[in-house]
Order: sequence, then C-alpha cells, then structure tokens
Amino acid sequence: MASITQTISQYNGGISQQPDEKKLPGQVVEAKNVLPDITKGLLKRPGGKLIGSLSDGAKNSETNGRWFSYYRDEDEQYVGQISRDGTVKIWRCSDGAEMDVQDPDNLSSYLIHTEDEQLQTLTLNDFTYVTNRNQATAMAATVETVRPPEAFIQLKKVAYASQYSVNLFDTTDTQTVSTVTRIEVERLASSNNYCTDTGKNMRLHSTRKNQIGLTGTACDDSCGAGRDGFAPNVGTKIFAISDNVDLVDDNLVGGDVSSDAAGGSIVVTNDGQTYDAVPTVVIGRPAWKADSKYEVGDQILNNNNIYTCATAGTSDETGSGPQTQGANIADDTVRWNYTSNAEITDATNVAKATAVLGGVSGRNVSRIDVTNIGRNYTSPPAVTIVAAAGDTGKNATAEFRDRTTTDYHYKVQVYKSNGDDNNDAENLYFRLTTTGQSVPDTNTDGSITTYQARYTTTHDLLYGGEGWNKGDYFYVWLKDAYYKITVKAVSIAEVQANLGLIRPIPTSFDTKTTVTAESILADIRSQIISDGPIGNNFTGSRTEIIGNGIYIKRNPNGTISSSDNTVVGSNPFQINTPVNDLLNVFTDSVNDIADLPNQCKHGYVVRVANSEADEDDYYVKFIGKLKADGTYLDGEGVWEECPKPGVRTEFDPSTMPIQIVRQADGTFKIEQVPWEKRLVGDEVTVPEPSFIGKAINKLLFFRNRLVMLSDENVIMSQPGEFFNFWPKSAITYTATDNIDLSCSSEYPAIVYDGLQVNSGLVLFTKNQQFMLTTDSDVLSPLTAKINALSSYNFNFKTNPISLGTTIAFLDNAGKHSRFWEMSKVFREGEPDVVDQTKLVSELFDTDITEISNSRENGTVFFSKKDSSTLYGFRYFNASAQRLQQSWFTWETVGTIQYHTILDDALYIVIRNNGKDTLQKYSIKLYSDSITVVNDATYRIHLDSISSVTIANGTYDEETNKTTFPKPNGYENTTAELCLFDNNTDSDFIGKYNKASIVGSNIEVPGNWEDKTVILGYLFDMQIKFPTIYVTKVENENMQADTNASLIIHRVKLNFGSYGTYSTTIDRLGKPSYTEIWEAPVADQYLLSNVAIDDEVTKTIPTYERNKNLSITLKSTHPSPATLYSMAWEGDYTSKFYNRV
Repeated sequence: MASITQTISQYNGGISQQPDEKKLPGQVVEAKNVLPDITKGLLKRPGGKLIGSLSDGAKNSETNGRWFSYYRDEDEQYVGQISRDGTVKIWRCSDGAEMDVQDPDNLSSYLIHTEDEQLQTLTLNDFTYVTNRNQATAMAATVETVRPPEAFIQLKKVAYASQYSVNLFDTTDTQTVSTVTRIEVERLASSNNYCTDTGKNMRLHSTRKNQIGLTGTACDDSCGAGRDGFAPNVGTKIFAISDNVDLVDDNLVGGDVSSDAAGGSIVVTNDGQTYDAVPTVVIGRPAWKADSKYEVGDQILNNNNIYTCATAGTSDETGSGPQTQGANIADDTVRWNYTSNAEITDATNVAKATAVLGGVSGRNVSRIDVTNIGRNYTSPPAVTIVAAAGDTGKNATAEFRDRTTTDYHYKVQVYKSNGDDNNDAENLYFRLTTTGQSVPDTNTDGSITTYQARYTTTHDLLYGGEGWNKGDYFYVWLKDAYYKITVKAVSIAEVQANLGLIRPIPTSFDTKTTVTAESILADIRSQIISDGPIGNNFTGSRTEIIGNGIYIKRNPNGTISSSDNTVVGSNPFQINTPVNDLLNVFTDSVNDIADLPNQCKHGYVVRVANSEADEDDYYVKFIGKLKADGTYLDGEGVWEECPKPGVRTEFDPSTMPIQIVRQADGTFKIEQVPWEKRLVGDEVTVPEPSFIGKAINKLLFFRNRLVMLSDENVIMSQPGEFFNFWPKSAITYTATDNIDLSCSSEYPAIVYDGLQVNSGLVLFTKNQQFMLTTDSDVLSPLTAKINALSSYNFNFKTNPISLGTTIAFLDNAGKHSRFWEMSKVFREGEPDVVDQTKLVSELFDTDITEISNSRENGTVFFSKKDSSTLYGFRYFNASAQRLQQSWFTWETVGTIQYHTILDDALYIVIRNNGKDTLQKYSIKLYSDSITVVNDATYRIHLDSISSVTIANGTYDEETNKTTFPKPNGYENTTAELCLFDNNTDSDFIGKYNKASIVGSNIEVPGNWEDKTVILGYLFDMQIKFPTIYVTKVENENMQADTNASLIIHRVKLNFGSYGTYSTTIDRLGKPSYTEIWEAPVADQYLLSNVAIDDEVTKTIPTYERNKNLSITLKSTHPSPATLYSMAWEGDYTSKFYNRV
C-alpha cells in the first residue's frame, strides 16, 4: 500500500453522464447554478437583476404568445411579445418600460397564432419582420391596367403613286377585294368625227355622247382652234375614278362656236332619290301658270319679263299673269315685283335638256343632257328639276355652269357589268395620253388638199382601285375628246376587314405635287373615321395622329370612362396592311422590338413575341415625355419593359409578412412591408415567386438579400432591394435578379430555417441539411445552386445558431434532445457533425423550444417553456483546438417563458403566480451590475435583485421585524427571499437576513429602516463530484484504475473568491456529514471589509474507500463561490496482479 496524492487542476469540464471512471478530470456529476470559466474557474452563476414586472402595467404580457427580442445598439435593447390574438407589446430591457406600439392599420390579424413557433422574426436595423408559418400567401386582385382595344399605324416612308392601305377586323370572315389589272381605252369622239354634217360646227358635249356610234364629220376651219387640222384633242391626264366622281375637262376647245352663244353645261349638284319617272328639266325661269301656288322668292317668265313673288298666294284662274313693270303687281292673292328683262327673247333659243336616271331601278338623276344650248343669256339660267305628276321622287338639283369659265364639270357613272345597284367601285388611277399630228388629205381629183388630225391614244394603269369587276365601264373627257374605259381584267383577293377596309386615295402620281406625311396620315384617319362601322367607335376622338403615326382606340363593349375618355374591358380587333414597306401596323403585339416606333401614345403596351414559343415573350410600354404638371405627352418617348396587361402584379399584403418599426421618437409602429410589384413579364416569363400559395416559414438575410423559406423553396430578393422578389427583365437574367431555387430530395424537404456560413447558406429541413452556394464570386440566378449537405433531424421549433466558426442545431427525436455541432462546412464535401450532448445524453428533455447564445462568451442556453431549468453549454476554442466544452444547469426562481442574449447579457422572462418579470443575467460584469465593493468588486448572487429603500417607521421593536410594501415582481412565495446590505457606510456590510412575503408586504427580522438595501431570492450553487479514482495517461487517454484499492484520507478544495459554502460527505452505510465554511466576519476582523475572501484552500477529512464516498459542494449565500481545483490524499494498493 502506498500513500499517494493527485490533483485535479480545474473543474471546467462541466456535467458528464458517463460512468465516473470514464469521466475526464474536471468533469462532475452535477453542476447546478454554476458558470464554468477557463480563466476564473468554476463560478457561481450571476444573479438575476429584476428589470421590471411585465404584468403590473397598462400593457401586460399574456399567458401565451410569441416572444422576440430586438437589439438596436449597446444602449438600447427590447423584448416583445405577440399574443395569440396578434397584439404586439414591447418592453425596454434597460428599465422594463412599456413602449408605445401603434397598429393604425389593424394588422394584428396576420399575427394570430396558436403555437409560438408559427411566428418567426428577423430584425434588421430598426425593422423587425414577422412571418406566420400558418398563413398562405396570395397575390392581390390588383392587375396591371388593361389597355383598351387599340392599334397604331406608323408611317414608314412617304412615297408617290402609292395607296396606304389598312385592314381592320375582329372576325375571320373575309370580303372580296377586286383590283383592276388591265383596262381598254376607246376614243369615241374627237375633232375627227364630232362636228355637224352641215356647218361643220362642234356638237355639244352632251350631243357627242348621245351620238356615239353615229357617223360624225371632221371639224373644218370654221371651228377655229377646234379645227381637226390643229389636232385640238392632244393632251395627257391622270384620272382618279370612283363611281359618281365629279371631274373637270380642262382647257376645252370644243362646244358650239356660234358667236352669240354664251355656252355652258348643266351639272347635277344633288342626284335626289326615289324617282320612278324621268323628271322634267326646266332651264331658265318657268312660265307663269294660272291657278298655281307661289311662294315668296319664286320667279316666273311672263311677257318676256322676269317677276319675283313678293307675297305668297294662288294666281288668277283666268288671267294672263303680270304684264307690266313695277312692284306689288296683283295676281289674285299673289303679289309680284318686276325683276328684269328676260335672258332671251326668242323662245326657240331657250336651252333645253333632259334628265337621265341612274341605277338599275332608276332612283336618282345621274346626269342631265343639254339638247339645245340656247342663245343670248345675259347670265347663267336657273335649272329646275320637276318630278312627274304622281312621282315620289324628290330633291334632285342642278345648276348651269358658264362656258366662259373654260371648265367643264361632269360626273362619271360607272356601269357595272353585273348590274349591281350598290356601286362601290373606286380609286382606279390611270393616265391617258393622246398624241396627234396633222396629215394632208387630198381629194380624189387632187384639187383640194386639207389637213386632218391623226390621233394616237395610249394609257398607263397606275392603280387598280377596289370594287371593280371585269366588264365595268365608264366615260371620260380629255381635251374635248370622249373616251370609253372598259375593265378587261381584275385580280381577286379575300381580305379580313369587317371593321374597315381602309383604302384612301393614292398619293399623287405627279411629282410636281408635294406629298407629305401629314396629308397621308390625314387621309388614312379620315377613311378610318368614315369607314369604321357604327358601334365600334373608330371616331375622331379615338383616332388621333401622333407624330408620324395614327393611334386608334376602339370602344370595348360600349364601356367608356366618362372621366378621362379611356376605355376598359375587352372588344379586341386586329389590323394589317398589304403595304408593309410603307406602313408598320400593330395592335398589342409585334414580332421584333425593331418594329416599334419612336413616337407613340403614352401608355401603349405591346407584346414582343420574338418567336412562336411563349417563353421568350415580353411586354413594353411607351413612356412619353414628362410635363411639369406630372402628366405625360404623347409623341416622342421611349419603350420600357412592363408587365402584361391584366396580369396580377402585387402581393396580397394581408397574407405577407409585416414589419414592426422603431420610430424616430422611440415608439413602435406595425406596418405593411412595401413589397415591390411585378414590373415586367407575364405568368410564363416572370412567374410568381414560389412562395405564393404557400406559407413563409422563415425570413433570413444573406448576401444583402432578404431570403424567404417556403415549402421546399428558397426565394431571395434582389440585392439591396429587400422587398423586390421579381426580376428586372423578362428578356434576360441579370446578376441582381431575384433567385428562386428548390431543395430536391427523396424525402420531404420543407425548409424551416437557415444559417449563413462562410461558404454559403446552410438550410435546415426536418431531416436534412442543404447548402445554398455558388461556384462564382457573384451569387446570381445563373450561379446559385443548392447541394445536399447532411442528414440529421432538426427541431424546427427552434433556430440553428452560430458558434463563431461552426454552427449548431437541436433535434427532437426520441426521448431526449440532442445538440449537434457542424464544422468544416464547405461548398463541396460532407461536413463534420458532432453530437455535443453525447456526454449528457439524458440531460435534455424533448421539446426544447428556447435557445440563445453568445458567441463572444462562448455560451449557449436552452430551455423548455414553463420549465425552471436552464441548460447551459460553454465552449472555448484556441485556434483549431477546443480547450473547453462544458455542460451545466441553472435553476430559476419561477418558470422560464423566454430568454435571449443581448450584448453579453442573458435576459429571461420568468413567470411566478401568473405574472411575468424580465430578469437580466450579466455574463460579464456591467457598470450597472449590483455589487459589493472593497478592494475588489464582487457580484451579489441573488435572483430578482432590486435596490429597495426602506422608509422610517417600518421597524417594530416588539417583534424585532421590519415591514415594508412588496415591490412589483416578487410573486414567488416558495423561494427564499432575503435582504442584503451592500452599503459601504453600513455596519452590516455583506450581511443578509432572510425575509418572507406576508400579504402585500415583506417582513424581515431586525431593524432595516432608513436603509437602501438589496432585495432578492436566494439560489443554491451545487456541485456533485464523481467517484475519485487514480488516473494515468495511457496512449494520450486518461485511464482510471477501477480495480485498485483506494482509501481517501482527505480532500482539499482550492477556492477563489467566496463568502460561504457547505460541503456534504455521503459515505456508504454512514450518516451524511455537512460542514459550513464562512469567510471571516467583517466586524470581527477588519471593520468595513467585505466578508469575502479572494482565495483559500479548505481540507475535508474523509477516511473512506473511494467507491463509498460522494462529495457535494453547495453555496446559498449571496456572496461569490469559486472552485479552482481539488487535491486528494490517500492510500493506494493494486489488487492481485500487476497489469502488463
């Protein structure tokens, strides 16, 4: 047998639930209310400072609710609670003051929850974001403004001899458009054949037409400039023919050459309607008639005089009418005024004419043929069209146009080959050119030689027009010659144009005439307005010229806003053009961005199709120039990407996370987060974020992006734009676009939480861990990826934590929770994952819900809600080596509702008798910590510490007790309450008395009146040492000799700062022995010295076999207690054989 001694140099190993012989030196069986410190030893845990009661104010905490914390800076921290009904309450950590929380928009409904873990918070600066795991997100009903049915016509170039054609339609129905491709020209009358047989005078135009087919005579010298030898009918002209068009034959040389003939023609100015019989044409004033009604202003011819009716009435039945000159000439009831002499005196020279009815059924006056031009008119005679008796025809009018104007107006009637009365032939353009030369003509005996014209007529078809059929014909005049034009061939096309077949007059075929963009656009617009069918609202107010184009807006289903004349709804139409080289037309889509004009209607939206696939479509909106009043101009501007009209653009804010914002005045306000809306694309090119329709499990912050975890997806905002979860463009990806990825796994991979590490973002599902990372320096939609990392259970009711260079998380599988630490987390490869609860595998209960950590102090705390036990884990790393990892427990005076570490202080919400208090446990000593001071500063180890000033008159000499009102926050009636005097001017320095709660008062023995003292609850520091074995180092491992015989003579405990403590020796079969150790009392040694020693070694005699011995160290006093090390002495004998 040998007498030996061994020293255990430190007790920072914490609790180990391994067998004692497996424990490492420094590990213990129990470490309650301690704080292992690698520098200072095993310390009594700090006491809890009572910050304030959370249940004795205007806004009290609720029994159930989600707690959260907010760290602003070292001087300002808060804890808050969101009650089950969504009410938010916040208290300041420095003094427990209730903060003013405003909810002006009544957003508490989003915060309603039934379990604490349903609400998750993220604090960034002064903003705390709250998401509800039980609330599915949704898009709001708000949609991008639906544009009216609209189209734009862009003029690409100005061209001569071109028709700018457009087709408007909204059905697949087609209509036939026929265009002339060949015409035939026949010269019917010229100076060769239209003079009279006798007199050789030119026949009138009307006579020439009526004598078509008859043999005429060449005009001789008596016709002057119109003689045949002069070839008077030479000329060229471009004709624009539509049915019933009014033309002019310029620079005539024909007509009657009588020297006294004024000459002229009669032109129909209104063709009237519904004539059944040919009406009478009266040229000049009508003759007076007996027994006839006259109106004021009517004129008559009587006795070669012209009279004007002055008084309406009926003429004499038997008289001869007015005869004399004068005024107010009586004619029965009519009164006449003499006007002038008659235009002619010879009735045989009165001009005469006949009407010709047009149309198949003869319903209108198509033209008037003059049969006798008359003589000696002093002014153009009146022309009157009188319907036949009993005829219902009406309204046709005509006028005499004087030949002296050298103009000849006439109407062209197109005769349809199919006899169609609805004549829509129009816009036929051709050029007629007649050349001629005088050739000699000698009679048969050679005695007389005259000259006659030899004409040659050519034609050019310039534009084929619309509505023509093969065989249609019409007549035209050219320099007094008469031609028949016959359509010989047409081309037929089927065109969709039920809303408008827009065929404006082609631009000039003569380069001498200026063609402008303004005139082209005006013609197109005029056609659209006139041709648009009734009800489709292609009206002037909705068809406007903008820059070099025309904007067309159609009334959708007749719904028009009265405020701004905008249209809403759906009544779409389409537009196309057969002249794509001249016009660019589009409605709501184009194939190429290059097809868009640089001038357009502000707000016009177009889909750029690119290809047949929908995946590459995108939308652009035209933005005009901004005016000073904030409105925009039509015209010049730019095209910017925009959303598809009608697509949902905004999140429903009632389903999205909200924010609690600290205001500048220190109050808090609950607000909607200003989520950005979709600015580009549609449902295919820019789909809704994958969190829509699902709940958001967690909000995180990573790489300057706000991250949402929803179902299996990780959705990241644009960097720096935390509320923008939409891409910037539907055309291409950019490095700053949002990111939306999913975790793929054979198991359900619903992501609940995440934690940033150097190489990426570690994601946590219930059964697996993933890494969101990138192989590039830039995290973008094209470089981001998610890799499977490990497969460990995760308690989604808690949050993973960072331990500085490693991360850790809890699981909730089985009977006891486990605490996993993950290190070497790289982009590729598997990390190292260690179960840090292996040594204390039965220490943790399941359903741990609260976890908080301080990386700076290397301390992590865990607890269950409504439990009074706080589990602690302390670690210390030096470079890559871990020098300390210790488990310990704290017991609180009351049940734990919540805890968090803010600025090196542990804040715990503790409940007693239904009331909550906020307590602060300073892991490091603070300037505001309540201490006792002499040559050194020492903590006071009480819970619910507060400073109390006891007034005079509270001491009762008979009972020797001091009674004073119980402050708020002291509701526990089972824990030991005490008063402690830390006043350096007091004779009771370091002294304390136990107190008791009596009703609403506190009673304490002795006279404590007129003193400011410390009030708090006592708690026990307790360390239970393991069985002592002789240990040796073998192969770098500590090996305990369990087979040897060891008798422990004594144990020496080396203490640091301490006031009082007790040791209890439990020996098998013997009574327990407890000894209390106290530092020297102040008034017995050094007056005004604190009753605390800085360092001492105490010897505990044992004289017991090691396996029968158990030692427990306990300290209840408010003074410190610090264990440095332990040494033991005893007799050691190896049993039986020496081991080799």
